[in-house]
Amino acid sequence: MPIYPNFYQTLSACPIVELRGYAAACGLKGRLYAYLDFAGPTGTARDGLAEGMLALAIEKRS
Repeated sequence: MPIYPNFYQTLSACPIVELRGYAAACGLKGRLYAYLDFAGPTGTARDGLAEGMLALAIEKRS
C-alpha cells in the first residue's frame, strides 16, 4: 500500500466513463460522460467537497 505525503495526492484517482447506452436511449446527439467519484480516501463523493473546503480555508488563512 502506498504512503502519500499529503491528502491531496489521493483525491484524483476517480475514473471518467462514457455512458453510450444512456445517451442513445435518451436520443442525445452528443456524448455523455460520468465522473465516478468513489475512489477517494473515504470512498464517498464528499472527498471532493472536503478538499475544496480545505483549499479555501488555506487560501483565506494566508
